[in-house]
Amino acid sequence: MNKQYMLSALISGLFLSAPALAGHSHPQANTHAPIGVMGDHTHKQGEWMFSYRFMNMEMQGNLDGSAAISPETIATTIPNRLAGNPGQPPTLRVVPTKM
Repeated sequence: MNKQYMLSALISGLFLSAPALAGHSHPQANTHAPIGVMGDHTHKQGEWMFSYRFMNMEMQGNLDGSAAISPETIATTIPNRLAGNPGQPPTLRVVPTKM
């Protein structure tokens, strides 16, 4: 059994048991806003909520449309959209190379 499956099973168990621990007999997902919306409800004393989101993403290199572009070219030629505001340079200064 791989680690990701085990973690998912553990978290599913915690999620499904959380309403019972909080005193609710029937969990109702439709009583809350989507997961990214914060502050749509409050919890009573002793209640708790747990959220887990898994994402896998890889990035290497930069593209201008579909053409590869070097970090040096980006830093010296691509205009900064915020140029003209105080403290903003005319071209981009921070260029990602790997994520």
